[in-house]
Amino acid sequence: MSAIFGKIYYHTSNRISSECETMLNGYQKCVADRFHAENFQTGFMGCCQLFVQKNDEKDILPLTIGSICIDFDGMLDNVEELIIELGLPADTPNGNIIYHAYKKWQIDMLSHLKGIYALAIYNKSDDTLFLANDRTASRCLYYYTNEKECIFSTLLRPILSVQSEQSPLSEQYLSDFAILPGLMPSLTPHETPYEHIFKLEPATYLLIKGGNILVKKKECGSAFMNLFNQCVAKAIDTPYEIGIAMSSGLDSSSVGAVAATLLRAQNRSLYSYTYVPITDEIEKTHDYDIVNEKEDVLKIVAMHPNMIPHFITNEGKDCYQELDTILDEMEIPIKSFVNSPILRYLYKSARQEGCRIVLNGQFGNSTISYGMPDDILYHFYQTKQYGTLLWNQWKYCKRAHIPFLKDTKALLRYFWSQKRMKERYAMTEETLYPNFFSADLITKYHKLTRFEENGIQMNPSHMLSKEEYPKYAYSPAALSYVGEIETKFSLYCGVLIRDVTRDPDIIQFCLDIPYGAYMQDGLPRWLIRGNFKKYLPKEITHTLFRYGLQNGDWIIRLKPDWEQYRMQLSECLNQKKYKDYLNTNAINAFLDSHTSLQIDDTTLEQSLTELTFVYILIRYWMQNE
Repeated sequence: MSAIFGKIYYHTSNRISSECETMLNGYQKCVADRFHAENFQTGFMGCCQLFVQKNDEKDILPLTIGSICIDFDGMLDNVEELIIELGLPADTPNGNIIYHAYKKWQIDMLSHLKGIYALAIYNKSDDTLFLANDRTASRCLYYYTNEKECIFSTLLRPILSVQSEQSPLSEQYLSDFAILPGLMPSLTPHETPYEHIFKLEPATYLLIKGGNILVKKKECGSAFMNLFNQCVAKAIDTPYEIGIAMSSGLDSSSVGAVAATLLRAQNRSLYSYTYVPITDEIEKTHDYDIVNEKEDVLKIVAMHPNMIPHFITNEGKDCYQELDTILDEMEIPIKSFVNSPILRYLYKSARQEGCRIVLNGQFGNSTISYGMPDDILYHFYQTKQYGTLLWNQWKYCKRAHIPFLKDTKALLRYFWSQKRMKERYAMTEETLYPNFFSADLITKYHKLTRFEENGIQMNPSHMLSKEEYPKYAYSPAALSYVGEIETKFSLYCGVLIRDVTRDPDIIQFCLDIPYGAYMQDGLPRWLIRGNFKKYLPKEITHTLFRYGLQNGDWIIRLKPDWEQYRMQLSECLNQKKYKDYLNTNAINAFLDSHTSLQIDDTTLEQSLTELTFVYILIRYWMQNE
């Protein structure tokens, strides 16, 4: 795993060495085993490496052979296959594999590469720069180009440090952050907080020459358990220790259980890390909410004795305390402000245990554990598979202890109302109005059009059809954002983050199987629940109603220092430069009515989350002015 960077000049320059050093200095806070850079007549390329695979120490990057300069960041999963296909020695490192693959197949080499990666290849003979990434953009790569120069970098800030013409903050991006619901900060997979600096989209390559992008193209090319085992085995192919961010949910626990099983055969351990709250006195919305997952995780650990559990609290800190540090490292305004400090602490803890790879199952709801009952039953209804619909509904009601006739009548009425519900909840400018940001942003930046162009759906009653599922489940904007965040965490914490549930082979498998396969014999999310009896406790696989409230104590943590944060927000409202973005009346009304945080207020979490987005945007703005 690496971070890569470089700059190609389209004019004579005497600043090659100094600007190379400047970009390299932008990576000094990253955890790395080796820093290396190469200067040449028309520019430079550099690499900040963390050794993960067994031949990484031999892989001195960037690699220059003749007129070709190679920079590579990532982890190849089919090294042995490529070595045989290319006729190379068994200990050939990734950089040399990429060089020989490029020499043999040119751009077509991307169809031969498996794993997570971002790469840059500069051909000095024709002054062409080739940038590419994997199908899920698991390793992010930024780029900037004009008639004077082309710059690329794993981190965003090093590009800013060597631009001949500085890129201002993008008001379009910042207004997206203000308006967009959920955790994503932007509507598109390629925009960044700075104008003219872009992010490489999933499964995309660029050919750049003379500051012009000649080609921009997307390049995407028996049983579930066999495939899942293979994907986990690829992800743990390292001589170093392995950790996992694990809850008691279906996704991360399934990854952890298979990884532990495979590692046990090698007489190795798996270090698991689970968040636990500072108190269990947390308001629950439903009886099936789980506020502390420690007990259920220990049931999983009992089945896998080589799994070494760790239960973390981030030392009791609240989610605002390290916000400036996280915004500095992430380089973009984030909305996952509750989870990010915990994950940062988790990754650093895993590194201290000697882990170089940390697994997770973050994307599993879209792949391995996809299959909410309403979606799949509605598919049977739409395709007139009425017998299959009723059979699965009967079995589901029996499993869930729900009256069959009563629930089926309600379900059918719900299906019949879908057309009317879609019309009722059709997206308009009014539905986009934010609570604490200015509604003028909707019109000024054409948000309704941008939502429609990028396929963002806000209909609360919407059920996904088979045709709609890929569009929403594998949104390029979501994929590139997750890759962006994981790349930054990995660089600053010194671990490679791998989500097996986002493996391209898993995604393709989930796209290929019949839609109805996600629910079988009334068992929703069947791929996991129907196949993991020997890996996970029955309480986890067959309890239909359970929901882990991870970080459910975040408001409780904020409570002691709320007055300090409240005063900071009040002071920011007095600065004219932010007022065009904010609904100051709504913010002041909230602050005036919440001089303290009442934990039993059921409306508080949503409102405080939206207010925190205001706080984050202002803190980010202050850092980057």
